[in-house]
Amino acid sequence: MQREGKRSLDDGYNLRAKKARLEEHYVSPYTNKRTYRKKNPLNNLPNELIQKVFTYITYEELANSIRLVNRKFRVLAHHLINTAFRNIEKRLVHQKKLILNSISHSQDDMETRCMCKMLNTIEYLMLHYSILQSAIWRYVERDETVFCMYAGSILDLYEKIFRMYIREPHKVYTPAILNDYTYPKEVTKISQLTKTFVLYFDRVSEQDLNTSVFCSGCKILDILDCATEARKDVIEETIANDVLIYKVCYYFSRSWLVALETNDEKAKPWNEQMRLMYMRLRRIVVTGKWATCFIITEP
Repeated sequence: MQREGKRSLDDGYNLRAKKARLEEHYVSPYTNKRTYRKKNPLNNLPNELIQKVFTYITYEELANSIRLVNRKFRVLAHHLINTAFRNIEKRLVHQKKLILNSISHSQDDMETRCMCKMLNTIEYLMLHYSILQSAIWRYVERDETVFCMYAGSILDLYEKIFRMYIREPHKVYTPAILNDYTYPKEVTKISQLTKTFVLYFDRVSEQDLNTSVFCSGCKILDILDCATEARKDVIEETIANDVLIYKVCYYFSRSWLVALETNDEKAKPWNEQMRLMYMRLRRIVVTGKWATCFIITEP
């Protein structure tokens, strides 16, 4: 009896030792699933403080990087970008008033000429801003959480030009003085990026959402209203069942418009047809001053 009791104690000790050795090398299959990511400390900051930090970042970085981090950053970045885009019009109008006031008080012919060149540049920028606004305003104003003016490089160029008008105005009018119809490289870059962004927005962002005839009709009027060398005559304007019926004629001066019909074997979707119409209308508006415009239409 004593021998059997001693054997049972030894066996229990051996089992506990064996179990301890097994536990040292045992890894639970759920260990990897229990790892937790550390939360970003920026998410705990107030929205006002985060937006203050974002003001030290370029709009291009906000649009291409920051707004893609998470939902909170996206909402804050969209608000900053759209606010900056809406303020451009006010700043352009303010700068135009300052130049007109300077011209009225100018006593030197060369100074007046320089001011006129700067005024011409402002009007050129206002035209391209109106083209941008006609493309995205209905989506930016309605819901900032979905879309924003994600061409941040254009906003950065506008900021650079505004600084030039205040600190280095000679960089604005010197190219036009040396060679007529020449703009600073920043202004030319804005013109190129505006065309690229609007075409991209129509094809990628808007084409799937724009399914309303009324929305498309409003955009057509928005684009034509951007023309500076056109007269607008309202023929009829009535409201029936909360629907605005609007008939208007636009007369373009100093322009020669030619319409060419083309036969397309493949039928295009309705959204694609509207996108092509927007593109042709913008071509008329932008090149309508002292230019010949060819419009390709479908029969």
